[in-house]
Amino acid sequence: MVLHKAIARYGRTASSTEMAILRGNLAQLLIQQKQYTDAEILLQDSLASLNQHTGSEPNQRASLLNSLAFIRHKQGRFAELIDLDREEVRLLEAAFGGEHFYLVAPLNNWANSLVKLDRAEESAAVYARAMPVCNETTGRDEQPCRVLFDDYATVLRGLVARRKPSRWQRAVARWRETQTGKMAPV
Repeated sequence: MVLHKAIARYGRTASSTEMAILRGNLAQLLIQQKQYTDAEILLQDSLASLNQHTGSEPNQRASLLNSLAFIRHKQGRFAELIDLDREEVRLLEAAFGGEHFYLVAPLNNWANSLVKLDRAEESAAVYARAMPVCNETTGRDEQPCRVLFDDYATVLRGLVARRKPSRWQRAVARWRETQTGKMAPV
């Protein structure tokens, strides 16, 4: 309630960009209290306000998109995450370039969203895009990079496990069966 009063009072003199940031901060507090519906409304209002002002910082919009994606993740609305994550990465690339450390966590979030939707091949491509950023900007020991490497390895293991044996592997397995009389693993 105090922040609602602050917004009402501060709103008389603040610019619309400042108000958008203030609403975004209020949304963060609501997220901490698990009031996702109210936080989502504030975040959408803040994004709409910032999108009207082309001079607003892209990283501010990216931060709001990240918070909105967090809410959608908590609500299990995974299909809606992909566009939010992709837009966040686009904004950060525009602001900082394609090889900046700030891209690691958003790329990882985007890839994880794809995994949740059983789109592992696309996810692997996003992880592969993030790998050079970790290798060249900070190294493997930074926490976001360790998480990225672990998640990427999990996706790759899943892709390998799902892969069907090749015609050659099946032929070798059949030959082994005839030689040993046992079923050979493929």
